[in-house]
Amino acid sequence: MTIEPVEVLEENKCFDIGVCGEGEITIEEIFELYIKHGYRYEKFINDQQLLSKIDGIVFRKNDYIVVNKPRDLISNLDILPFPARDLVPIEKYIPLPNQYKRLPVVHMVVIRGCPYKCTFCSNNAVFGRKIRSRSPMKVIEEIKHLIAVYGAKDISFWDDMMTANKKWMYALCDLIIREKIDITWTCYARADSVTKDLLKQ
Repeated sequence: MTIEPVEVLEENKCFDIGVCGEGEITIEEIFELYIKHGYRYEKFINDQQLLSKIDGIVFRKNDYIVVNKPRDLISNLDILPFPARDLVPIEKYIPLPNQYKRLPVVHMVVIRGCPYKCTFCSNNAVFGRKIRSRSPMKVIEEIKHLIAVYGAKDISFWDDMMTANKKWMYALCDLIIREKIDITWTCYARADSVTKDLLKQ
């Protein structure tokens, strides 16, 4: 709902509340307030005074739609827990042929933001232009978790622009090599952000 929140709610009457931008903290706050006030759902979505206090949402107020102020972007991505992959039938998600070399493959997202302004991409509108990354050690921790729990042999990084920070990329590659982690992996990058040295890594 980040790009056109008003239009989405106008066109889809089945939605009462929408989350704009990064949703982790916003969703958590919605549930905490819902539980704290002990509301039935109907009363909760009609408590406009309460909803107006939640940054990063859009909601219905009588006959018009209210867009609250944006929530600040999460500066430290390491505070976020690993995705609850145990809640979805991960074996039913069939990867695209160009996104892995070995099976099973598991997807990860470790970077948000992109310094570029490509006209075809909405990344800036959702995650901003400043690169924010999970620490290389936290990424390694999740990869080890995926190997142990899901038998992952391949990681497909779905970050829009993973190679913008060369120092970070080298640090991650060095850790994979040092920890002797047996995985192959793919990621997305602009062609002009990749060097021969980085590819050799």
